[in-house]
Amino acid sequence: MKTSPTMSGLSLLFLSLLFTLNYHSHADLIGNTCKKTEFTDLCISTLRSDPHSAAADVKGLARIMFDATLAKVTLLLAK
Repeated sequence: MKTSPTMSGLSLLFLSLLFTLNYHSHADLIGNTCKKTEFTDLCISTLRSDPHSAAADVKGLARIMFDATLAKVTLLLAK
C-alpha cells in the first residue's frame, strides 16, 4: 500500500498536535500544582529544572520537590 503525501502530512500534523497537547497539559500540571503552594515561582523553577519532571505525574512532582528540599537542607546542615 502506497502512502500518499497528503496522508503523510496528516499523520505528521496529528503527531505534532498530540505532542503539543501533551506538552501543554504537562506544563499546566506543573503550573496548577505550584499555584497551590505559598512560593509558586520557586516551585515552578525547581520542578522545571529537574529533567525527571517532564514525565512525572503529581506524585512524581511531589517526590522531585521532596528530593530538592532534602538536598538543600542537607547542604545547609553541613555548613
